[in-house]
Amino acid sequence: MRYVYRRNVLEGETTLELTETGIQMQREGGASGFMPYDSIVFVRLRFAPTRLQGTLYICTIMSSAAFPIEVHSSSYVGFAEFDDRAGAYRAFIEALHRKLAAIGSHAEFVAGSSVGAYIGNALIIALSLMALLWVVWLVGELPLSWLVVGKLLAIAAMAPLAWRWFERNRPRRYDAHGIPPEVLPA
Repeated sequence: MRYVYRRNVLEGETTLELTETGIQMQREGGASGFMPYDSIVFVRLRFAPTRLQGTLYICTIMSSAAFPIEVHSSSYVGFAEFDDRAGAYRAFIEALHRKLAAIGSHAEFVAGSSVGAYIGNALIIALSLMALLWVVWLVGELPLSWLVVGKLLAIAAMAPLAWRWFERNRPRRYDAHGIPPEVLPA
């Protein structure tokens, strides 16, 4: 099983191959390496959308004996352009989990963001909404300006994405046999 992607403009294309004993990595114009399956200690799957990549999923793989690997579900093509590789990414991640389950891996499998990032994002959104409500309350009886209306519309437009992020990135552990579907592309 092979998966090819490019995270950003600064890195060359990365090829990952699942072999019988581990993950072989080759980066165009750069590093290469090998991560044995039995050295993998941590796997995190998360939904990480950006303004340019609204459907980005990331898998972080850490090893006691090799470099960490960050696998993206999309590939950089050009300025503000990314190729969605959801199907190939999902197949690669599922195959990796089957390999780890087959060897009885003792790796820690985590879905979603870290607890700190999850709580931090919730606090930032709550504080931002409170500040906006405070401004609207201060304006009080004055007619709403276009600026306030524009900000309210922007918040309304981003609310579904924020909701999806919170719903999918709830921090939790999982078993290699049961990947939570929320942290994989459909």
